[in-house]
Amino acid sequence: MKKRYLFPLLLGFMVACGSKNTGEPDDSGLYIKLIGGGKGERINDAFLTAQGEVIGVGSSRSFSTLGTASNHIFVFKVDANGNKVWQKAVEGVAPNITIEGNAITPTKDGGMAIVATSTEALPPFKESMYFIKVNAEGVKQPSPNPITDTSGISGVAVSELADESCIALGNYKGGKDNDLNIFKTLNYFVRYSQTSIFKFDKIYASENYTDNTPMAMKPIGNNKVIVSGSVNNYPRLILVNDDLGIEWDYAYQGLGVASAKDVLVVGSGYVMAGITAGKSPFLIKTSFAGTMEWQKVVGVTDITEINSIAQAQDGGYVLTGALQTTDGEARHTEVWVGKVNSAGELEWQKTFGGRKNDTGKTVRVTEKGDYVVLCNVTYEESAMVGLLRIDKNGNLVKE
Repeated sequence: MKKRYLFPLLLGFMVACGSKNTGEPDDSGLYIKLIGGGKGERINDAFLTAQGEVIGVGSSRSFSTLGTASNHIFVFKVDANGNKVWQKAVEGVAPNITIEGNAITPTKDGGMAIVATSTEALPPFKESMYFIKVNAEGVKQPSPNPITDTSGISGVAVSELADESCIALGNYKGGKDNDLNIFKTLNYFVRYSQTSIFKFDKIYASENYTDNTPMAMKPIGNNKVIVSGSVNNYPRLILVNDDLGIEWDYAYQGLGVASAKDVLVVGSGYVMAGITAGKSPFLIKTSFAGTMEWQKVVGVTDITEINSIAQAQDGGYVLTGALQTTDGEARHTEVWVGKVNSAGELEWQKTFGGRKNDTGKTVRVTEKGDYVVLCNVTYEESAMVGLLRIDKNGNLVKE
């Protein structure tokens, strides 16, 4: 049975837990935190350090020096109990231009690589993609050679390879199919050296398809990456080598119209997660060669987003996204977390949220087997980053 936790009802606990990151660090164990300045924070991606700390990236207006219509890239670090270590506004572009961090990955030099997207506030709302390196304290490092022209490209993901170079992934929305008189969306890949110098880039799309939308990317060794996304409304996996060449590209049509989001590298292949046209989560398990081994629609409806998947210590999977509900109130979304076994069968589901739109964005697994969920939370008129820690049964951690 679905169990719901209300953010507003737990506000007193949040304050007691130091969710405003003031005073002494909190070690009470009730793990609900709010991160940011309270004026417009969003989270898009995060990872756990070896010490259990959380480093995340998104956007913020709380720290903008360029006006209320401008966002900065927001990067933060909290300790294993959710207390602030640091938070930074990394990059502002110009007034009336927003920029947000889309993805972040640790790098072997102790810093981090970020891919970001700037968007003009006025028509035609032009987007451009950025690749940024920051040090261990979130401070931006000089860029010796930025991408030459990324107009029409939004950032999606970034991965460091075995040789310490990086591949950044973007979504190019400017390719026009003159025969159909519509614009294509394409996969855009760019390779950077260990010192962030631009090396080369490529645009890739399947012929005869207008929707080539990348959504996630993970490194798999040998300087290769696996990319999940969609092609004409079907889930898709692409294997890309270190020269940005395509080794294979498969669409999986057995579920009908469906939207893939995240991909996970496991011991025997890949697991891709997303939602069907009927608003239910799905998982597709493939071999390392891309051959589908099984697919499963999880028995939950009214899911509007599936954003992240992680492998649990028991071999199953935990997912997070958003569930649309009313609960006697105005229609809104709540953070949804679901746990399935290794065959994709639902074991439990929980929701967390208030009376406005809340969405789970990233889920990670700690060394203890707990789950850290980062989410976008709306409280009163403020947008903030929420951080939850739940146990193997989906209950808030109380140690």
